[in-house]
Amino acid sequence: MMQCRYCLTEFRIDFKKCGRHRTAMFVTRWMDLGEGRSPLDPRWASHVRVDGRTSQVPVNFERGSICAAFEQQEYSRFEFDSLLTPQDWKRLLRKIPSERRPSLPEYHL
Repeated sequence: MMQCRYCLTEFRIDFKKCGRHRTAMFVTRWMDLGEGRSPLDPRWASHVRVDGRTSQVPVNFERGSICAAFEQQEYSRFEFDSLLTPQDWKRLLRKIPSERRPSLPEYHL
């Protein structure tokens, strides 16, 4: 679990073996955007760019707390591929290139 130093965002990168020579990478990101009641909400403001810059004020929050709020469980128990349906897996595997390697071009000197 990784955290942004300047906004209420955390993310996780997971890898899963898919076939003999393939590995899928999953990036999951959770963001606390605030309650949405005011554009001045500090949670919201930490994500918003003003004059092309985001806030440079470090924020402190407990690791995994944003994930836990979304997933209704501790971040260590989150299973990154739990939401994928069999159809999602088929689409994912269809997008992974063939295991056959393309032949390398020949160069003659």
